Amino acid sequence: MSVTYLVHRKQGHSYLFRSIPKDLQPQLGRRQFQLSFSSGILSRSKSLSLHLYSYTQRLYQKMRENQFQFSVDQVKDHLRVELAKIMKSNFSSVTKEKDGPLNIFLSQLSRRFLASTIEVGYPEKTVNGYQDSHKLLL
Repeated sequence: MSVTYLVHRKQGHSYLFRSIPKDLQPQLGRRQFQLSFSSGILSRSKSLSLHLYSYTQRLYQKMRENQFQFSVDQVKDHLRVELAKIMKSNFSSVTKEKDGPLNIFLSQLSRRFLASTIEVGYPEKTVNGYQDSHKLLL
């Protein structure tokens, strides 16, 4: 199944969320809009796009029922706020306290970083260089 609302233009760049259903295109005056996740990690971007997809469906349903009328910029503003909430909740789940220090070992952070470089598609030579640097650091 293709996820048409998740877009990746170039390898090494961020994934984008795009949306606007065909029936609302005349009302919004555009075929689509795009919102960057500022992340090139596929698994994370898929998760974020699924959440934003369900959120936009609720907004679009309200528009169809004439409960609210949004512009494209207003939809994007709503999505940015929702994205910030998600990012904050994901970040706070890794922290010890709300404003306290991170509760993660450097070795765990290193593994996550290296996994993300592989997932994004960095060249093998680059990943190997990162691994060597991380081994020295750890």
